[in-house]
Amino acid sequence: MQLMKEIINLIKKEKLPLLVKTIVVFALVAGFLVLIAEQSSNSSGIKTFFDAVWWAFVTITTVGYGDISPVTPTGKILGVFVMFGGIGLTSVFTATISSIMIERRINVNKGLETVSCKNHLIISGWNSNGLSLLETLRKDTAFDNNTEIVLNGVFAETELAEIRDRFRDLSFYYVKGDISKEVILKRTNVVACKLVVILSDNKESIKVSDDHTILKTLAIKSLNHKVKVIAELNNSENVDHLKRAHVDEIILNGEFNPFLLSSATCDQGMSDILRELMDHSDEGASFTKVKIPRGLYGKTFLDVALHFRKEHQAIAIGIITEAKNIGLQEILNSESSAIDAFIKMAFERSKKKIPDATHKQKSTVLNPSDDTVIGDNDFAILIANQII
Repeated sequence: MQLMKEIINLIKKEKLPLLVKTIVVFALVAGFLVLIAEQSSNSSGIKTFFDAVWWAFVTITTVGYGDISPVTPTGKILGVFVMFGGIGLTSVFTATISSIMIERRINVNKGLETVSCKNHLIISGWNSNGLSLLETLRKDTAFDNNTEIVLNGVFAETELAEIRDRFRDLSFYYVKGDISKEVILKRTNVVACKLVVILSDNKESIKVSDDHTILKTLAIKSLNHKVKVIAELNNSENVDHLKRAHVDEIILNGEFNPFLLSSATCDQGMSDILRELMDHSDEGASFTKVKIPRGLYGKTFLDVALHFRKEHQAIAIGIITEAKNIGLQEILNSESSAIDAFIKMAFERSKKKIPDATHKQKSTVLNPSDDTVIGDNDFAILIANQII
């Protein structure tokens, strides 16, 4: 329906109705004149006004069925004028239709058209997290890849082409301009969308970007207070201002932004849960790493989970194993050979210290099987309400 309205508006803009009226009037007048000219001939196939108008339209459109045609000299002369007039009018008509289609296509590519999709996702603004967000959404089973995505902002043609080429399995529309302005907001069809993600724009300074994010949220909520808005902020001091704009979820700028943004997009409230778990304040649950007690060495992960749940009301979700690397010093100290002695001597002469194991190798296993055996280098990953 929206597409038809746009086409009708373009038709009106190009004065196509006036051209159609001109063609119809030209055909009626030509048909009337030919009918008068052919009345004197009994062999003419043009007997009625309908026959005359039919012949005029067939001639104007250059179809030329040949079923009926004028036979009198006057009728044939009129026919010549109708032919040339029809060629001109038909050319103008087809050229106008073509220009309407081409203009609309150019406007779509430039982001100047109103989108007609519904239940779509709007991404306003752009930074390095944008590509990561799209990549994460594409892989997330909770996100429907058939959901149409409207990109809003100011994109270079090459940038848009790169995004479309990289994510060919996703459907994109582009609306150019500032979404905080009502005319741009309406072009994105925000009243029919289900979700808006506002990214911190990399073309603006941190302060301007945060102020712009707040303004965008206010504009979106004023037009559609039911739509879910997820906004990215650079400065935590602006969180309260954004909350007053009735934003649904806030993502503070950081390395986990793509994951948090995609989580918030697919599962409402998930970003709040993750933020609380990563917050190490005294209140609420958070992630913590604890050395597993000696008494649990050689036992299973299930035993560890039950121990921490019973003793500390904590939930064990994984294991970190920290294995110390074997350094050159340890190798040379065990059962020295002639080669070992030579290496030691070379280091001593160069007055350099023999390299030692200065770091540990870490391996993390989340949600291990219940029968995983615990070693003396293992640490437990917990979700706990208190320091253990």
